[in-house]
Amino acid sequence: MLRKAACASLFFVGLAVAAYAADVRMSRLNTWELTFSSNPPRVINLTEGTTNTIFTYVCYEVKNDTSQEIDFYPAIQIESENGIVATAGVYPGAEAEISKRCGRDMLGFSKIIGIIKPGETKKGLAVFKGVDAEAKKLLLYVSGLSGDFTVNQGKDGGLVVMYRTFKATYYRPGDEWHLEIDPVTLESSEWVWRE
Repeated sequence: MLRKAACASLFFVGLAVAAYAADVRMSRLNTWELTFSSNPPRVINLTEGTTNTIFTYVCYEVKNDTSQEIDFYPAIQIESENGIVATAGVYPGAEAEISKRCGRDMLGFSKIIGIIKPGETKKGLAVFKGVDAEAKKLLLYVSGLSGDFTVNQGKDGGLVVMYRTFKATYYRPGDEWHLEIDPVTLESSEWVWRE
């Protein structure tokens, strides 16, 4: 029995090596997907010590419509049309102030990660520093909502893992002044493949 298991393991390892050598794409598709919805990115100006700091935040909901428990570990970024990228982080002071606006049941990044049970909905809060103040377009990327990924050979010969990622494009008119009152509207949303 042990010999059969060892032979089967060698067979599958051989297939994986042959697929890599032949540049065949490996993938895991249609595994699971969480339902995501969010409000447009908003801005709040807070005092930290003696300085004013501008935070951008997104209030969102994520729901598990599958029949299995899902480990939810999101990575959320905002990218401007100028190529400036900001990643959501943990800012307890800002989260406390923003929760007064969005609702006390909002979970910051450090509290929302973990298992979401079937049928369960969690409300999250993503907080960013350094979002491009001059941007007219904000691209919101949320990974961790799908179990789908592909592995391809990169231009340098190494492996590149691409994850199925939710993307929402928002339009923000105005300039870098008074960002708190600029309206932000959703232009489009789609699933994309991203590293």
